[in-house]
Amino acid sequence: MSTKRDAHSDASIDIKQELADLFEKEDVVAYFDVTSSPGITPPLTGICKVAKPLAGSPGQQYVSLLFILDTPDADTLRIARECVKQIDERRLIQYVPEITSAVPMPESMIGDAYVRHIDVLLAGSPGDQIQRIVGEIYEALRDIPSLELGELVWWEGEPSDSMNEGRDAPRNTAENVSLMDRIKKRLGITLK
Repeated sequence: MSTKRDAHSDASIDIKQELADLFEKEDVVAYFDVTSSPGITPPLTGICKVAKPLAGSPGQQYVSLLFILDTPDADTLRIARECVKQIDERRLIQYVPEITSAVPMPESMIGDAYVRHIDVLLAGSPGDQIQRIVGEIYEALRDIPSLELGELVWWEGEPSDSMNEGRDAPRNTAENVSLMDRIKKRLGITLK
């Protein structure tokens, strides 16, 4: 089901449209595959999109983490919730001093996909330090015992000078399937 009721009004929320709108308001910075650590049953698979506000956007600066995890049954959904719950503000701040807080948004389901969006709020504008900050967030997430992260893939553009200070990951290449294509295929989202 792609719609749910807003608890504070009688309006329905179209989750697919909300995701499509979110994609239009942010620049994708990177993405990576997410799986559960060996020994966790049932196994968990999915992806995480890392984004920032569009250039010139007013307001709070942040890094957005959007987890989309395959949850074909109740046991896998339980594992997904337990794993994502381990992403806490304290752990992120230990790795990235520019973080002021981590704000998890309400979880949602699109078909058999568990979707969890976490905004990581930053003190000031990250400027050309965004890749370093994303690399450090990635390292913090790699430290979560129940999660295994795939290779950090930079979305587009030339790496900044600060990239060498963060995670040293290869940029996306033509042979990789883009995150947006994977999400659109998986969720049936058609962007405006």
